Amino acid sequence: MECYTAEICTIYKKYRSFLLVFTAFINFILYAGFIYSYNLLYMELQSMFNSTATETGIPGAVSISLLSLCSLFVTFLFQSIGHVWIVCLGVTLCSTGLLVSSFAQGIVMLYVTYGVFYGFGMSCIYITFTDKILTSFDTTKSARATCTAFIGSSIGIMLAPGFEYMYTTFSWRVSLRIISGVLAIVGYSSALVLVDIKPIQNDRETKECDNEETTLSNTDKFIENNVKTIGGNLNTEKKNLETNDCGERSEMCLELFENTDLNVGDKTLEIDGIKSQNLYFSKYTFLLKRREFVTALVGLLLAAGASKFTYISVGNFLLGEGMDTQTISLVILWMGVGDVVSRCMTALLSDRLPVSRLCQYAISNIVAAVASTCLPFISSTGGLKAALIVLSIPRAVLNILIPSLSTEISTNGTRSEAMAVVYVVFGIGVFITPYITDTIYDVTGSYDMAWFICTGLHVLSSVFILLTIHVKKQNIKSDERQLNYQVVKEDSDNRKI
Repeated sequence: MECYTAEICTIYKKYRSFLLVFTAFINFILYAGFIYSYNLLYMELQSMFNSTATETGIPGAVSISLLSLCSLFVTFLFQSIGHVWIVCLGVTLCSTGLLVSSFAQGIVMLYVTYGVFYGFGMSCIYITFTDKILTSFDTTKSARATCTAFIGSSIGIMLAPGFEYMYTTFSWRVSLRIISGVLAIVGYSSALVLVDIKPIQNDRETKECDNEETTLSNTDKFIENNVKTIGGNLNTEKKNLETNDCGERSEMCLELFENTDLNVGDKTLEIDGIKSQNLYFSKYTFLLKRREFVTALVGLLLAAGASKFTYISVGNFLLGEGMDTQTISLVILWMGVGDVVSRCMTALLSDRLPVSRLCQYAISNIVAAVASTCLPFISSTGGLKAALIVLSIPRAVLNILIPSLSTEISTNGTRSEAMAVVYVVFGIGVFITPYITDTIYDVTGSYDMAWFICTGLHVLSSVFILLTIHVKKQNIKSDERQLNYQVVKEDSDNRKI
């Protein structure tokens, strides 16, 4: 990587966090905005291929579910290869998927080209940028930063009239080709923000940093080989890092030493209470053994199936209620407005509210359940618009709180892994949506039962999230009792001595 002057590097580092959030914001407008406007493409595809509601809903459900389902694999990829290359991979898959989809001769082909290609590509972009933002801010600011970036998804939904205009003017095939090119240009340009730059150093600094690189290289091997000898070697390595002043990497590595317990007997590595010879997989095992984490996953699974229904099939629902495509696009636009307002309020107030994000998530589920219950009983166009706009507000909160929610049900050392698992479960919930809602429509010719099912899912989700809060409090009390017991025991042992 080419070196730059120290001044440019300093300025870049100063504003990099802001630039990272802004870049993610722009990408989410285009990539997420398009995938969440599938309602409009849904109607075009159903008209072109004369497919059933379930068949037409599958490409959208697959793409939106893979956006979450692939998070575990994407997390492994960017931890192994790097954030820049994974974003470039995602851009390539999204652009190629849309380009190939424009030549599809059957709805089944879109299961792969639009569903798999665009869904996995979007996951590479979405999860990678989200992880980069989460690791660039502390816990108190991470929610605000991710919420700010995710507002781009809502603004993207407001592009629905533009997509409808393109489908009407150019046909959906030509529109996909145009969108493919735009996504490629923006995506590849955005990947440059993730590139790390290093300042030019003088000869003395270069020699010192060369020594540091050697020390750090040995340190990495030292940890990876599970530390065959500890004692003096550990103290020596740590001392070298303490006396080194060549940059941020030495501070990071020193922090790793201070938070790492290396056991000579069983030759295992322990970080954040996780002890295993394979740290990567043991982190997931550690998370899945936490009761509050598993309980929260059930709640997220139920909420996913209910909230994502409006991203896939609400266009067909409104079409059945007698609305034309132009009116439907305007309804989706106003839902996007509600989405934006909700995300902005969440970004500004989530960290300042006296209740936890878990409690905010449970409340949002209740509000969404009330709106879903009302929809089957509303027949007027104005009433449907109002109900859907109200529904878009808790829907946005349920989506935007996911990354910060994962930090509340995990530890600092497992934040990335927790977010990956949460998104996988969320994706499973999205994937089953058309097989429930659209299948019911194909059988009954109405979405009324589907809305009632969504209501039940929201209520159950709220119950499990509230149960998670209870379990978490119980665990805290248990940890406090254990800590008090250890203190009393140590005092007793000291008195005996």
